[in-house]
Amino acid sequence: MPFLDFLDYSFQILNTVDYYYNELTFDSVNSKISIMNKTLLSKIKDSRFPLVVEKDEDGFYVVECTLFRGCYSQGKTLDKALENIKEVIELCLEEKENQEILKLYKPQELSLHTITL
Repeated sequence: MPFLDFLDYSFQILNTVDYYYNELTFDSVNSKISIMNKTLLSKIKDSRFPLVVEKDEDGFYVVECTLFRGCYSQGKTLDKALENIKEVIELCLEEKENQEILKLYKPQELSLHTITL
């Protein structure tokens, strides 16, 4: 893939990720998370999670939430991959360690960079 095509493809991915990053919030918290205290629930409801999305060689979208260790999923479509990662994030938030990570997470800026070696 020529470098300019790669750059164009990267910007398309970034624009898509930016769109979904802005849309990915937990407006309705399901019953799995309801056991958490109200303070954490309100934090989760308004939280935005950093995601990295990559389309693999088989055409699947692989999504990783970089905030939590081992928090990744995939889907045949971008919408399905994002739906799946929401479930994984919810499962990750059942762990006390991840709840603490979320409490401390206050990003000032997010960006994605690629380099060629």
